Amino acid sequence: MKNILICGAGGFGKETAQLIRQINSVSSRWNIIGFADDNKSVGEMVAGLPVLGGVSYALHHKGELDVAIAIADPHIRKSIYEQLCHTKLMFPSLIHPGVSIDFNAEIGAGSIVCAGVLITTEVKLGNFSLINLGCTLGHDSVIGDFTSLMPSVNVSGTVKIGAQCYVGVGAIILQGLTIGDSCQVGAGAVVTKSFEAGKKILGVPARSI
Repeated sequence: MKNILICGAGGFGKETAQLIRQINSVSSRWNIIGFADDNKSVGEMVAGLPVLGGVSYALHHKGELDVAIAIADPHIRKSIYEQLCHTKLMFPSLIHPGVSIDFNAEIGAGSIVCAGVLITTEVKLGNFSLINLGCTLGHDSVIGDFTSLMPSVNVSGTVKIGAQCYVGVGAIILQGLTIGDSCQVGAGAVVTKSFEAGKKILGVPARSI
């Protein structure tokens, strides 16, 4: 088993620990050594695991180490990666064993795909994408690097979502649309047209504000 450190000891960090344990229940792959979190005290226990230090702990760990960046905010997730990417650390993709995923889907490094997700054919997930509980991704959809889909997001076929986007709980994005980089899509939004980069997108039907 390889050692793995979870960056982020908040709610999603705890869910990521659960996800790794669920993966291990099928095939023993990782020993979770603990959490790294700049906002927690060293030695604090979270979900039965110790906080070992801040994010920089990973840089000083001796020996091989896998790292999971378990932060929902796309920009913070990218910032942490940029702090750690110039080392020999590894960033595996974590995919819940119950995920329904087609054989030809492409999953980028460092991505986290949670329980109940359905990924159909020719889907591409960028590096460090986060696909939370119960999302569906239709055929030929593309999710950009560091983008986060919160629980129960439905992405229709041939949708393209740019890098560092945040799509809120239960949002729906209709067939063939494009969402530009760094957009925020509100919870429950129904997106019926494409949007340029940097937009805040809310409502039914969704509009930018």
